[in-house]
Amino acid sequence: MCPPRGDGRAPRRRFLVEAVDPDSEGFRADRAPQLLAEELPHALKVLRLKVGDVLDGMDGCGRTWPLVVSAAGRHSLDLEIQGDPETSPPPGAPGASLPAIEVAVAFPRPSLAEEMVGRLTQLGVARIRPLITERSTPGASDPKHAKLERVAREACKQSGRAWFPAILEPMDLTAWLAGLNVPATHLDASGGTRVADWAEGRSGSSEMALAVGPEGGWSDPERDALHRAGVGATRLAPHILRTETAAEAAAAILVQCVMRDA
Repeated sequence: MCPPRGDGRAPRRRFLVEAVDPDSEGFRADRAPQLLAEELPHALKVLRLKVGDVLDGMDGCGRTWPLVVSAAGRHSLDLEIQGDPETSPPPGAPGASLPAIEVAVAFPRPSLAEEMVGRLTQLGVARIRPLITERSTPGASDPKHAKLERVAREACKQSGRAWFPAILEPMDLTAWLAGLNVPATHLDASGGTRVADWAEGRSGSSEMALAVGPEGGWSDPERDALHRAGVGATRLAPHILRTETAAEAAAAILVQCVMRDA
């Protein structure tokens, strides 16, 4: 749901718009961005927007425009800009409310994975990486990338998040560790420090990463590889959690511990 405006009026509806490069040839600051094609049916047939209706247009690249409908047809919608766009820095940049957090997770089955991606997006995770492990759920190592991106975009629109997260290509644990160059931890039900204690010691970092294994747990060779790479173990609860529960809960704790005043 959209947050209340605080002035007694109904909240402005959010729509996704095409990203426009201000440095591109022919760019005009006074030209309103266009709704994405996937947004038009909802705007025209469900909400039945009409001339004078106001909305916020989000491009997923940090900009949100205040817009007003200037013309509405059966298959088209013309918009005008009502003011300067609100610009948010990307995660990890100066002035951002969160560092760039990557969650590398052994995906559960597709329906659960989609819900997980939506919640991680709402929490503010910058990058989501499907992680291939020895005990990964069969078929989960090759998720439907386009569908996950749609889920993430919808979560951004619902939550008001200005930046789309990056849904990365699947990668096995060995390769992920080889390219790791930021502070990182992994969840392990067998023991470790508390996630909150690890996070609070890294509140000044601009980037960090979290690895979440499959429901069958890490294999002994994987645990050895994680420790050799300096990715220490952290724990969440006294019980074994489902993968998506663990990923979402740990991400929420990280966000709470490292959130900054924007």
